[in-house]
Formats: sequence, structure tokens, C-alpha cells
Amino acid sequence: MNGYLVKELTQTAVVLHGLTGVGKTEVLELLEQKGLPALDLEGLARHRGSVYGKIGLPPSPTQKAFEGEIVRFLSSIDKKGIFIVECESRRVGNLLIPLPLMNAIRNGIRVLLYAPLAERVGRIRKIYTDGPAHNVEKLQEATSSLVKRLGRARVEELNKMLGERNFDPVFAYLLAKYYDPLYKYPERPSKEYDCSVDTSDVEKAAMQILNFITGLPEYKSHNGKL
Repeated sequence: MNGYLVKELTQTAVVLHGLTGVGKTEVLELLEQKGLPALDLEGLARHRGSVYGKIGLPPSPTQKAFEGEIVRFLSSIDKKGIFIVECESRRVGNLLIPLPLMNAIRNGIRVLLYAPLAERVGRIRKIYTDGPAHNVEKLQEATSSLVKRLGRARVEELNKMLGERNFDPVFAYLLAKYYDPLYKYPERPSKEYDCSVDTSDVEKAAMQILNFITGLPEYKSHNGKL
């Protein structure tokens, strides 16, 4: 079974790229509902991949259990077919994505998702404040871990706004001033990607990506009809 993780994958990855809050996970889930093979690495890791990534989620699995779920997924799909996955760094929380899968992500078919900042802020608010007391203490704790990057005065200002439940300015600042410069994804269609999609309407975006994927030779040859 571990052969899936020690040699290069034969499947082709369709990789969702984009800035924080564009809705990559939502699109991934919608594509899975429409019958496409989707690998939700953040879901398996129970971590969203940032300093805020554990908020509102249960404990992460062991590395062995994480890899076991990946193998189970890969063994369930066509050996020459396609699957959809979000672009990730190798480490998701404390877990490592196996190198063969990481290489498939790096070399996959690239789909860029983009959306206006206000839309992204709304998504982030919905995700991270859905919990007891709006997860304020955990949000403040995570924000405090950025003191070396943002400076103590800025962190104190952000934590004060979090304490006042004034979430949107905090998330807007973190996206525009920290995460966007960190990831450097385009905020509009780009020829550097095989497909670019506006996710302001995630249902519409998922349909556009579905049409793109089902038109790929790799899909037509091996994944068959939905």
C-alpha cells in the first residue's frame, strides 16, 4: 500500500491556486459533490495550513494515519486519471505531505481562483468566528504569534479589535498586508495558469472548473463520464 508514497504518482493533479479566502476548499467540496475525485488535504490533516489553521478543528491525526488516508484515496481512483487538490506547502500543521504527492501538486494542471478582498474577508470571518465566543481568544493567541512579523504595536491593535468583535478590519489587514504579499498570487486572470476563475459566486466557479476539467484529455481518456 505504501508504494503510492515512495514512487511518483501516475495520476495527474488539477491544482487549485489562489490567495487566502478565495474559496479553494468550498470549490473543492462542490467539485467532489459533482462527482470529481477530490483530495482535501486540509480536511484530512484537520488543519488549514496557517497560524490560524487549527482554530475550530479537532486534533490532527498522526503522520501514519494522514498518509493512510492519502493512500486510500489514491488507490480508489484511476491510475492514469485526474484528481483535484488545493495547492499546499509541504507542511500542513505538523504533518508532511509525502514527496510523490507534493511533486504531483508542483507539476499539476494549474487553476487560479481569485475574488475581491471584501468577498475574501467575508469568507474568512465566517470560517474563523464560527465557534464559542466567536473564537476570540484563539484568534488573539494566533495573532500574537505574528509579533515578530507585524510588530508588537500592530498586534496589540489587532487583538484589541478582535476583543471588540470588530473582525473585518482585522482580517482585511491580515490578508492585504501579510498573507497576500506572502503568497503573491494574482488578483485577476493570469496567463501563467491553465485556467483562471472568479470565485465571487462559488457555485458558478465550480461549474466553470468542472467544464474545464471534463474537457481535459486526461479526463476524457481515464476518468470517463460523470
